[in-house]
Amino acid sequence: MPWQEQREHEDDEVRTEAKIEIREEVREWDYGEYEGLRSKEIQEMRKREGKGEWDIWRDGCPGGEYVLYVLRGRIGDEC
Repeated sequence: MPWQEQREHEDDEVRTEAKIEIREEVREWDYGEYEGLRSKEIQEMRKREGKGEWDIWRDGCPGGEYVLYVLRGRIGDEC
């Protein structure tokens, strides 16, 4: 997995069978208090604070953009 500290493969290529579409509208958004942190760091911080496991799609980012705002504001009502 790309978030593991050491990859299983010697190269830095991420290998996946997932079908993805990269759209400029949602490539980045304001992570608020989580800006600059890796997912692992966010998970550790939330664990210390007793907040449970973090999922950006469910929990969003405190002080940042709300997930539905990002999707609807940039993509429109199709989401």
